[in-house]
Amino acid sequence: MKDKLKTACDYLRSKGVAYGDIRYVRTQTETIGVTNEAVDTLTSDLDQGFGIRVIVEGSWGFASSAICTVSEMRKVANRAIAIAKASGLTKTADVVLAPVDPAVGTYQTPVVIDPFKVSISRKLSLLTGINRVLRKDKKIRVAECGLRCFGTHKIFVSTEGAVVEQHLTEVGAGYTATAVDGNEVQKRSYPNSHGGDYRTGGYELIEGMRLKDHAERVREEAVALLTAPACP
Repeated sequence: MKDKLKTACDYLRSKGVAYGDIRYVRTQTETIGVTNEAVDTLTSDLDQGFGIRVIVEGSWGFASSAICTVSEMRKVANRAIAIAKASGLTKTADVVLAPVDPAVGTYQTPVVIDPFKVSISRKLSLLTGINRVLRKDKKIRVAECGLRCFGTHKIFVSTEGAVVEQHLTEVGAGYTATAVDGNEVQKRSYPNSHGGDYRTGGYELIEGMRLKDHAERVREEAVALLTAPACP
């Protein structure tokens, strides 16, 4: 893919743009949700696309596409150039970029266990196991567990010589126990009350959260809140 982007920048140079860049983004997302031991969410999404920016005759132009071929990149480049020329009809001043050295480098999230290579069955086993612990008390009416994995690949190439590549991996998980007694409803969550804890890293972070180890405490705290005195 990087070679395709470099070829697109060569094409922009041949068209005489004052400046041009192309950014490619590929995102992979996996979402799993279990409620009362039933799987209610199980999705895996993969998206990719690119955008081209140019400065022509002192004006910006931008166009994008999800078809990541060399021929499509040329079409999109021509569209961006045409948009820049059209934008120039209403400009009040030329765009002038700050003088900076082009960045060149790569970055990859340190990952011990690739979360996308961990089987769905293993992840479901973790979440359903937590659900079972939470529901051991009949006052826990709703037990919700969720786990998400994100993978993002970005490449940025410019006509000035910038070439930056990133491979980012993020994971997160969490659960909530909802206790009900008559008209009283209380909740407790782990590790927080905003859908879980999310960080850059691999599946080792999920394992390090010791999710199942805290499930019994969370259950008991949710039930205890039903009869706890009001905070003064």
